[in-house]
Amino acid sequence: MDIPGKPAPDNTQKPREPAATKDGAGVIVDYLIREKVPYVFGLCGHGNIGCLDALHARSDEIKTISVRHESMAGFMADVYYRVSGQPTATLTSCGPGSANMPIALANAFFDSVPFYAITGNVPTSQFNRGAFQETYRHHQADFPSTVRAYCKRVFQPTTAAQLPIAVRQAWKTMVTGRPGPVVLDVPFDIFNEPMTEDTPRPEEWNSNISCRCGADPEGVAKAADMLLSAQRPVILVGQGVRYGGAAKDLLALAERLRIPVACSASGLGAIDSSHPLALGLVARNGTYQANHAARQADVLLALGVRFDDRTSSSWIPGYSFTIPPTRLIHVDIDPDEIGRNYPVALGLMADVRTFLRQLLAELGRRMAKGEVPAERAPWLDAIAGYRSEWEKFIAPGFLAQPVLQAAASGFTDRLDGFWSDGFRRRRCTGRETGGPAPALRGGGRRRCVLDARQRAGHGLRIQHPRGLRGVEQLRLRFDPRPAARLPRRS
Repeated sequence: MDIPGKPAPDNTQKPREPAATKDGAGVIVDYLIREKVPYVFGLCGHGNIGCLDALHARSDEIKTISVRHESMAGFMADVYYRVSGQPTATLTSCGPGSANMPIALANAFFDSVPFYAITGNVPTSQFNRGAFQETYRHHQADFPSTVRAYCKRVFQPTTAAQLPIAVRQAWKTMVTGRPGPVVLDVPFDIFNEPMTEDTPRPEEWNSNISCRCGADPEGVAKAADMLLSAQRPVILVGQGVRYGGAAKDLLALAERLRIPVACSASGLGAIDSSHPLALGLVARNGTYQANHAARQADVLLALGVRFDDRTSSSWIPGYSFTIPPTRLIHVDIDPDEIGRNYPVALGLMADVRTFLRQLLAELGRRMAKGEVPAERAPWLDAIAGYRSEWEKFIAPGFLAQPVLQAAASGFTDRLDGFWSDGFRRRRCTGRETGGPAPALRGGGRRRCVLDARQRAGHGLRIQHPRGLRGVEQLRLRFDPRPAARLPRRS
């Protein structure tokens, strides 16, 4: 309605001012900066030289770290996220350069660690002509087939118009749902193609997407019923608790209901190992009290756990778990993991932190009305007996344990696989693929986050000696002496 004395409002949509012309590489780098990516790890090659120019032009806003082997770039991005929670990017060239990436991609993919892998490819005009370093025998420019099994998705824009769309879609895929690495495979000419479209704005496409979905109220109520009535409950935590930022909520639940907490190898660190309710590692090399409590439990609440062969001791009944008769409540952001290896009494697809907060709220309402959990004292006394039996076991390793723990107190991270399960503090080991010697490859990137010592085993010097150059370059304090693995008995 027009108001007398005032001009009619102009409802016509004003077009955006045309963006300054930039090339494809400029769009990629600009978007990474807008997503606050601090580092790009990579190695120069003819297939990605255009992107390196764009990175150099913005070097005051995003740093480029050169590596000696492409897989090191992937492991550095992997470890950076595990330590800081911030995704970073990698940059590799076409052919054998990017073909060195699958081990690092797989290590991140199966551990649900996101990073943004930018790979170069041959020019679109040379597709399917057998150009230098083109993978073409089955399909033109077919590098995506090389890594499809090891990432959430591969994006391969082949026109200038497709690139900005692929750039933002790849980022969204990487960080939403169950996180993991993505690959943006860019032909040589698309890096250099002039573009007039503006760089996508994260606040319009990705920043406002919330993926912390909760469980349905009926499921939360049923979980509360099962936990309140349980006589011998145990909470089992995996990496979903650590990466989901749910450690405080986990502790609140454990203390409110007095439920002991065991960890998978990927979940170590979610609860302080010195806490009275902490049982330690459930696994074929786990502690006696953790394995025995888990297999004696009448209700097991599993939070962000895959139940792989190591956590489940090769699924041998009665070794780590007895499901059934133990009733399993399995909560995971990925529905494919629920009911994969064990039958569930209750399966809930939910973000672990959101679920825990829902459950705590439900318990708070019930306990305010006078509802109380079952008596836990007999169960906790039994677990104290398991722990006492474990601690009195005599072996040379137990005599050395106080010395090992004292020596380890100055080390923030245990980076290599398996043997580091014996230590309490945070580690950045790749659990699901068992990728070899990530310590040297990822350790340098930790240097960008915090200054601390790390300890690793023999294999890293044999399998990735080139990583020593990165340690020297970044002046990383690094102790390559192997630490004895603490003895295990289940």
